[in-house]
Amino acid sequence: MTLGAVGWWLSRALDRCFFRPFRFGDDDEDRSTWSLGKHVVRMLINFAVFLGFFAFIPAFVFQQLENWTFGESVYYAVITLTTIGYGDYEAG
Repeated sequence: MTLGAVGWWLSRALDRCFFRPFRFGDDDEDRSTWSLGKHVVRMLINFAVFLGFFAFIPAFVFQQLENWTFGESVYYAVITLTTIGYGDYEAG
């Protein structure tokens, strides 16, 4: 699997989870039965799952490997995975 294929899959998954509920087209269900609340709840659940995979699972790994607090680990995971990299923490 190439990096381009991973990017394509990720963009399709994010589109389905976050943006598609707010678009209407000819193939969408009747607008009179469309419930905004249902889609907002679905979007919040998807965001929580995404945040768990993006921040909390790597933070748990860093916590175990580096003997950091969980707060330090979440900070390091988010800063590293968003490629900001302040350099105040170093793994290894």
